[in-house]
Amino acid sequence: MGGYGSGRQSGLPTTGGAKRVDIRYIRKQGWLYSGACGSIYWNRGGTPSGNIAYRIAGDIFTLDYKVRDHADNWEPVVLNVPLLTTPCRYGGHRYYFQCPNLHCMRRCEVLYSRGKYFLCRKCCGYLYSSQVSDPLDRLRIAKDKIGERIFEEYDGEWGCRKKRGMHQATFDRGYSRFLALSEQWDREFIRRARVLGERV
Repeated sequence: MGGYGSGRQSGLPTTGGAKRVDIRYIRKQGWLYSGACGSIYWNRGGTPSGNIAYRIAGDIFTLDYKVRDHADNWEPVVLNVPLLTTPCRYGGHRYYFQCPNLHCMRRCEVLYSRGKYFLCRKCCGYLYSSQVSDPLDRLRIAKDKIGERIFEEYDGEWGCRKKRGMHQATFDRGYSRFLALSEQWDREFIRRARVLGERV
C-alpha cells in the first residue's frame, strides 16, 4: 500500500526545478575550509540562471544573495548555515549542513531554494523527481546513472568502453546492474505495449 509520495504525484513540487547548494560538490571542488569564499553558479539548459556568494568561517557556512520581494524590489539575504561533521569509519570526516530552519535543524547534504531561503528538502516540501516519475522513467534514470558511471562517452544506450581507470571488478558489478535494469525496462515496455494493444 503506497503512502504519501508513492506512485505518480503530478503537480507536486520536486527537487528537479529548484536551485541547490550541495555540500558534496563544494567538498569535491576543494572549497570546504574555514576562510573559503566565492560564488556558486547555476545554469538551465546551458544558460546562466543565477549565482550566490558564500563564505566559510569556522563551522558556519554563510550564503549571501538577493531575492525579489512582493513589490519586485531586490531584498538582500544573509543566511548562516551551521556545518556538522561525523567521523568516517576509515578515518576523516563527512560534512553536512544543518538545516537553518530552527524548527527542523536536521542534517542534510543539499539545501534547496524555496521562497526567501535555502532549506532542507523536507522543509521545502519537495519530492525527489524519481518519486513523481513513471516507472519506465525511473528505470531509465537508474540505468543512465550507472551507464554514466561505468562507460566512457555514455550515449544513453551501451556506451563505448569501460571508464578509464575503473577496476574491472567494479565495472563488472555495474555492468550486471546496468543489464538487469535494461531488461526490466524492456519487460515493462513490452507489457505496456500488450496492454495498449488489448485496449485498441
